[in-house]
Amino acid sequence: MDKKEMIDNLIDLEWYAFTKVENEGGRAYCQDDWETFYLMRMSQYICWPENLIESFTQDLIDANKREWNLVAEKYARMEEFTAPEEYKKIESLLPVISVNQKALIDEIVKAHNQWMDEFYSANPNMAERGRPLHTSEEDGMTSAETYLRGELGTYSYRTLSIYADWVRELKANGENLTEQIVGNEAKLYGYKSVKDVQ
Repeated sequence: MDKKEMIDNLIDLEWYAFTKVENEGGRAYCQDDWETFYLMRMSQYICWPENLIESFTQDLIDANKREWNLVAEKYARMEEFTAPEEYKKIESLLPVISVNQKALIDEIVKAHNQWMDEFYSANPNMAERGRPLHTSEEDGMTSAETYLRGELGTYSYRTLSIYADWVRELKANGENLTEQIVGNEAKLYGYKSVKDVQ
């Protein structure tokens, strides 16, 4: 498979899991919005190196084999920050995250927080349109940081290690991953660049 085919395969696996998530208030409208889901995930995965795509794809395949929904787990892990009391009731049902995994998650989140701060400081109009950036800024709307932590908490140690190595490479090269992802998103929605969105 070429990279586009690899990404499409990953998104298909993730979409299947996403549509099977059971919400307390019933099915969410976004679970039937394939186009938006595809564009948002594609904007991220275009940036990923192929070994990271392969590793996360395998995580999803492995989870399916044991009838475990990684996307449902992501939302459950987010409750640690959005609904701590509810999280305490389900924490024992979730796979244990090792000390080494937590260290990698913290490293990756720290890098993303820095990238988000730099990008949205330079593009304040775009920051006003989206969700809060950081967990500490949440006020009824889940932040980008909490979403990221929830998702990273579902990754295998192998996937986290590949991701962390890639993050270190991006930082060493002075690249901003948030800028790349938002730029891809803008282009997928038909804009020439992020500046045209503003």
